Amino acid sequence: MPKGTKSFALILHDADAPIPGGFYHWIAYNLAAGSHGLASAVKLSDDQLGETSAGKPGYYGPCPPPGPVHHYTFTLYALDLARISSQTPLTASQLERRMAGHILARAILQGTETSH
Repeated sequence: MPKGTKSFALILHDADAPIPGGFYHWIAYNLAAGSHGLASAVKLSDDQLGETSAGKPGYYGPCPPPGPVHHYTFTLYALDLARISSQTPLTASQLERRMAGHILARAILQGTETSH
């Protein structure tokens, strides 16, 4: 993690989803700077989960419709902010606006999945 990291944020996006702007499967923020990963059954608190394209906070795993391959992009952000405050869960675009100017580094992992 870069020097000065105070928290992490994570966005999982499927740009190939058949809706305008793609589908946001997971938006998480206020993740502790000392984190080295998330447990497979992690339960994040309300102030750590953003609003997905399903219209509510949480994790909505990949489930592509039949057809071409979908590309799932995980973007992890190292931030110089200890906390991003919000009265309601942030959408991806709201989170990106709040992170602007506070991103120390980002890492991207892309996976693919298809359904037949």
